[in-house]
Amino acid sequence: MAYSAVNQACPAAGQGWAEKFRICPANGMVFEEYEWKALYAFVHKTTEPPKQEPSLQEAIRMIAKLGGFLGRKSDGQPGSMTLWRGLHRLTDIAEAWRVFRPWPTPRPRKTYG
Repeated sequence: MAYSAVNQACPAAGQGWAEKFRICPANGMVFEEYEWKALYAFVHKTTEPPKQEPSLQEAIRMIAKLGGFLGRKSDGQPGSMTLWRGLHRLTDIAEAWRVFRPWPTPRPRKTYG
C-alpha cells in the first residue's frame, strides 16, 4: 500500500509525514496507478480519472479529505491522524476500484485453419 511504499522510497522514513512528502520527488514512487486513479475518481465523483496523475500535494489533500479534513482557509495543514484515516479509507477504495473496474476488452485470438 502507499505507506509502505513511502517508507521504501524515502530516505526520511523516520520523520513526520510532511518531511517525507517534501523529500519524495515523484508521486509514482508513492502510489500505485490504481491507487491514485481510485483516489481521484472517488474524491471528484467521476468514473474516468485523468491520464496524468495528480501532484503529490493534490494527492495528500485528497487523502486528507477522505480522513475528514475540511480544508477551510484557517485550518492549516492536515495532521497525521487525519492522513492515517484517509489512507485507511483509500485502501478499501483502491481495492474496490481493482475489483469492480471493467477489464479491458480482450483481443480476438488468431485462428489458424
